[in-house]
Amino acid sequence: MSNMSAIKDFDYNLIKVFDATIATGNATRASHHLSVTPAAVSLALQRLQAFYKEELFTRSRNGLVPTARAKELHRSFSQAMELIHHTFHLQDDTQQREIRILGNESVEEFYLSVLFELNLLDDLFISFHRKKHHQADEIKRLICEGEIDLFVGDMPINDDNVETIVFERLSQFVLVCAADNPLAGLEKISAYNFYAAQHAVYQNTMQENVYSNEKSLLSSTAEYTGRRKIAYRSDSVNGMINVIEKSSMVGILPERLARFYMNNRQRNLVAMPLPEEVTFRPLTVYASWLRNRNKFKKRYDIKDIVELLRTGSGFRK
Repeated sequence: MSNMSAIKDFDYNLIKVFDATIATGNATRASHHLSVTPAAVSLALQRLQAFYKEELFTRSRNGLVPTARAKELHRSFSQAMELIHHTFHLQDDTQQREIRILGNESVEEFYLSVLFELNLLDDLFISFHRKKHHQADEIKRLICEGEIDLFVGDMPINDDNVETIVFERLSQFVLVCAADNPLAGLEKISAYNFYAAQHAVYQNTMQENVYSNEKSLLSSTAEYTGRRKIAYRSDSVNGMINVIEKSSMVGILPERLARFYMNNRQRNLVAMPLPEEVTFRPLTVYASWLRNRNKFKKRYDIKDIVELLRTGSGFRK
């Protein structure tokens, strides 16, 4: 039988029978170990013997005695079996090290990416999922059923089984526009400039509901009142920035996020203070996770991960 033909025809189940026979000493005990009949073990050993010229076993009063060739094969087969078993351990280890995070693109780019830049997550396997129009009840279900380990976003998850903390409160906002926008040359943005410009708006993610009531944005003594001219809406901050860079539109972002995209992502933007008459509510970012996570056999403490995210984001200028 040629080598290629032997490889093609070889039944790798024979290795398990061969290993059990050497371990137990005879076909009967091997059959009990494998939950098959002694006849099936004998037939498997005959099939295995057909692949090799040298005898693999000799018979004695105590059972089957492996020959030197059989012992040599067993060492090789054992190494192969050990490699296969190791892949199962790797899978279990990866599952135990994996942390599944749900959030929007700002969470991924602003908070999570810095941990890799600082090499703070070498021992973890990160699986990040973008939040797309999930309601609080759906996020609660994902957490309680173990489908995600951590949610970071703009809504608190209220449930006895879920731990929710205030992760960060963003209270400073800026107006951003393209570097070549005529507004970029002004020393100060007036309420008139603010309302006369077309706005690109980032919604349905981390900044959803960040805006105060439009009628209360301006003080009662402001000369100009009205509503902003919304010309573009996006659930992607990168999409919003792309439009602003290529047009005369303006947008509003938390100052820390705006500085990140300007300094770290080299976006062609200018950030300016908002008019004094315009006020915004702070944007609260929450972190939520399952209180009792032992049943999911995770190797890490989720609170440590949250603190790492906080620590990492502190390095952002």
